[in-house]
Amino acid sequence: MDLSNHELLDSQRIKLDGAWEFYHGQFLVSGQFPQRTLDFLSLPGYWNERGATVDEYPGHGFATYRAHLRLHPRDVKRRLALYVPHAFTSYQLYLNGELVSQSGKPGRTAQEATSRFLPQAAFFQSQSPDVEIVIHVANFTSLKGGFRQSIELGTEREIMSYKQMLLAQDLFLIGGMLVIALYHLYLYFLRRGESYALCFAGFVGTFLLYRITTGEYFIGMLFPGIQQPAVIKTFFFSLFTAPPLFVTLLLRIYPDETNRFIARMAQLTGAALVLSLLYPGTQLAEHLLLPAEIVILIVGVYCTAVLAFAFAHRREGATGFLLGFAFFFITVINDILFERDIIQTEVFAPLGLFVLLMADSLMLLRRFVGLIDTVEKQQAALVGAAELKERLTRARLQTKRMEFEMLKKAIQPHFLSNSLAAIRGWLLENPEKSANLLDDFAGEIALIQAMVGQKDVPLADEIRLCRLHLHVMEARREKIYSFRARGMTGHERVPPMIFHTMLENAFTHLDTENGSLRFSLRKTSSKSTTEVVSRFAFAVSNHDAGSIRQRKRGNGIGLRYVQVRLEESFPGSWTLEQKRCRKGYLIRINIKEGADANTDR
Repeated sequence: MDLSNHELLDSQRIKLDGAWEFYHGQFLVSGQFPQRTLDFLSLPGYWNERGATVDEYPGHGFATYRAHLRLHPRDVKRRLALYVPHAFTSYQLYLNGELVSQSGKPGRTAQEATSRFLPQAAFFQSQSPDVEIVIHVANFTSLKGGFRQSIELGTEREIMSYKQMLLAQDLFLIGGMLVIALYHLYLYFLRRGESYALCFAGFVGTFLLYRITTGEYFIGMLFPGIQQPAVIKTFFFSLFTAPPLFVTLLLRIYPDETNRFIARMAQLTGAALVLSLLYPGTQLAEHLLLPAEIVILIVGVYCTAVLAFAFAHRREGATGFLLGFAFFFITVINDILFERDIIQTEVFAPLGLFVLLMADSLMLLRRFVGLIDTVEKQQAALVGAAELKERLTRARLQTKRMEFEMLKKAIQPHFLSNSLAAIRGWLLENPEKSANLLDDFAGEIALIQAMVGQKDVPLADEIRLCRLHLHVMEARREKIYSFRARGMTGHERVPPMIFHTMLENAFTHLDTENGSLRFSLRKTSSKSTTEVVSRFAFAVSNHDAGSIRQRKRGNGIGLRYVQVRLEESFPGSWTLEQKRCRKGYLIRINIKEGADANTDR
């Protein structure tokens, strides 16, 4: 190649395509080449795919390539570089007899050779305008031997920038695919019903493997000691699994447009191709490359038709998905033609996949926007329902409050009339006793007035009210009544007049002419990590059991009042249980509160 009239620019790369001297089955160095070259081979190209008019060599073997460059005078002693793509499957490159680049180790036998795919940049500085390029290539792994891509010449700056750009492009695509695959995988674990997310994560994962085993062969940078057969099988695994995964993805997203039988056939075909990778070596997988490419083209056409039907049926996100897949399918066709050495372009399928991922992301965004709208509407409905519930609760509490006022009015006249009658009788017979009775009665009325309208009162005040009531009843009925209170500090807060009401109920329904009532109020409490439970046991007994059995049951108005006040103070967090016994009855009240609640409640 004569470049004597063409000075290399910093923004220019020249492909060294054309006829190279070719010596199959020989490793020659400068000074060993014959004066007359007997064979030439076009680069890029494989030595076992030369065409019908030229003898082909077996794919396994080794050979020497040679070419001559004549540089522009200004490029002499200038820092230049060659971009050397990977060879199938190892090479050593010499410039003017000096080794400047190597990938793997070429050898004359499979035992001597070490395969490796890794594009290299070879830097050199020629002291003369004439440059001899000699390349030793060996292949004992792949079915094909030689170079698939062009060797390019440029300035050191240009080749470095080009290689950095290719590496940055690979890193961008690999990082983007990794993030999107993990995102869809995380989405699947959050919402197990979204099975399409798992399929999409798997599909993106296959192209992640595809990208790290092509281009700049990032897998070789991550794992320098990786064996070449493992790289080749990883490449074929990604190729074999991508079509069935994408058909399964469409089956999950558009089940009405996707034929289940065709999807199952694609899955079985992919599974059979993947199983072939268990065969030792890579030859079987490479022989299956053409059938796999045919399957990819058939599946691509079918998937395009499915998305077209989804678009015609106005399915959600079908427009963007169809456009993204169409672009992706075109890049897949380009890569297949490029792999077949029919066209000389580059690998573009990862770029097409990135466009497809953007289309999928837009579809997801639209779906989530719709979900957000739905959630906002449901939230507004819930707020309305909560407001309605709050209004109903207020109305219920107000109703119960009114009921309490009515109950209070029903309770007080009976008590007042009986007490006033007793005071009137004692005024004539025993003025001193009537004065004590009047003091206790006045104290009881004062406490009742202080408690009216309050949500809760100290338990000490409630007990004092009960004792005042007992003093009044003792004076009225000329009996002795006992009242014991245990387990309380007196600072506990309880609804007003609930035990006073129980006391009145006992006089109304349990007191007898010959018997005497005994009262007991006991408090216990227990605390767990989630709640505090306060238990009040109010017991009433009368030794005159025979008379008790003959008494009539009341209308329960007092007990209803207790229940109303408990619900008002502790809504839904209380229980009341009444148990009758031979000499009286026991009322148990359990009040539940949070673990951080005041235990004096």
